[in-house]
Amino acid sequence: PKNGNLSNCDKWRGIMLLSIPSKVLTRVILDRMKDAIDQRLRDEQAGFRKDRSCNDQIATLRIIVEQTMEWQAPLYVCFVDFEKAFDSIDRKSIWNMQHHYGVPEKTVSFIQYERFACQIIHNERLSYEFHVTMNVR
Repeated sequence: PKNGNLSNCDKWRGIMLLSIPSKVLTRVILDRMKDAIDQRLRDEQAGFRKDRSCNDQIATLRIIVEQTMEWQAPLYVCFVDFEKAFDSIDRKSIWNMQHHYGVPEKTVSFIQYERFACQIIHNERLSYEFHVTMNVR
């Protein structure tokens, strides 16, 4: 962060260090998924879409609030912290939704990262294989 408590790790943004081939592969996968999914999303979905931003959603919400106050009507709004909710989502549901939205089977299979394992080379010796779990943090 530029200001505030610099020792609070929750205020810092993570950085991602990817190799060039990983960046290219990530872009290819993203493009394949976007082609399938974008045409099936509602117009109201703005986050992570080309030529749209969350600022559009903020402006829309502000207009709704202003009109509701003008009409003296009740308004109920619900905000979800997806960062905290993400790990609670069943991964099988994610893959099923990918299929539902028409993402190609090969793409879904590629990103499922099931039975993901690694090994480390240290001092010219290869470690035992260890399994990696996937989490947001």
